[in-house]
Amino acid sequence: MRWLDPSNPLGISNQFVELGIRGQSTWLLGQGDLTAGFSVRQLRSDYAAHALATSSSQPLPAGVGISSAPTIMSGSVRQRWHWGSTASLEAGARANWASFGWAGTEPWLALEVRPWHALTLSTQVGRAYQFTQTWTNEESFLTTFAGMEVPVAAGATGMPVARSDNLTAQVVLNTGAGWTLGLEGYTRRLGNLFLVAPSSTQPFSAAVAGFGRGSASGLILRSSLMRGPAELALLLGLTHASRALGTVDYTPGFERTGFLHVAALFHLDRGTALGLR
Repeated sequence: MRWLDPSNPLGISNQFVELGIRGQSTWLLGQGDLTAGFSVRQLRSDYAAHALATSSSQPLPAGVGISSAPTIMSGSVRQRWHWGSTASLEAGARANWASFGWAGTEPWLALEVRPWHALTLSTQVGRAYQFTQTWTNEESFLTTFAGMEVPVAAGATGMPVARSDNLTAQVVLNTGAGWTLGLEGYTRRLGNLFLVAPSSTQPFSAAVAGFGRGSASGLILRSSLMRGPAELALLLGLTHASRALGTVDYTPGFERTGFLHVAALFHLDRGTALGLR
């Protein structure tokens, strides 16, 4: 593609390919089950950018070419316990190794409790890694509006493995009259983010590793009134996010402090539905 900014016209190309194999097996064990699995993936990304000529007499600066083809090997184990329909507990871990010399473990723990059949309380804590990040500026209006991504695999020069530590919780009450009420929230700590902002508003620019935080809480209101022709859903909540790049802390512009999500599904007949959101 071409980025025709008069101050910095660029020609950009990008490709990303992922190939792999994975498998898992589950065994019944007492009041729960045990699952073990593995995966082997190769990620291949190529990114190239060069300045476009603005005049025939102007020499072109050197372009940028970044390629990476890491192999990621993972092994995981997960144990789940069930105590009737009252409670369940899940614990697990995934060990990862990358061919460029990186290794890391992703543990997680999840608990779900039903004090009675209409009320469900759940929480989950864990860590996750991501081996691809996008070479775009999250603060650029163009990339936010177009949803544009330029993926580059970890292992390339300056491209780290991103990390996310997460804690989520949810309380859901089924009223028994076709309505579901609930509260949910999460908090998240992010590391090794590939950040461009706030030093530049250009969609494509040099970036360095930074850090971030995020949190959200919401009220859930959902209807499943199958006796009538419509189903309704409502989600109301608050979000907060921050980023840190060196000594600079900032709030991402695309993060809104409040959100309202409304959706409706109208059943026109037995085989046709119209959804609005």
